[in-house]
Amino acid sequence: MTLPSFVMPLTNWPTMPANTLDREERIQYKVGYRHYMDHKQAHQKLLARLDEVVSDIEAMKSTAELSKKSASIVQLLRDWLLDHVLKEDMKMKPELEISPPNLL
Repeated sequence: MTLPSFVMPLTNWPTMPANTLDREERIQYKVGYRHYMDHKQAHQKLLARLDEVVSDIEAMKSTAELSKKSASIVQLLRDWLLDHVLKEDMKMKPELEISPPNLL
């Protein structure tokens, strides 16, 4: 199946989040973020879910299959952007505010 154009960025997506999360973890480590390991584990779970969704999309044979998977794609994005970024990442803000701007 040729995937619709709006889906193609998802299949190329795993490297971008992995790089972004790696950078975030390096910053956390340098500032001594007390929840570093918990945060790192949360990132690993997000990346595993992303890999699973991308693998599922790549294996699809029809747009009907893609349509069935759309809810899990939306849920993954919601979990990441709303729950992780807006809740978990924001917990680092106080420690980052007192760190040098050129930390990495």
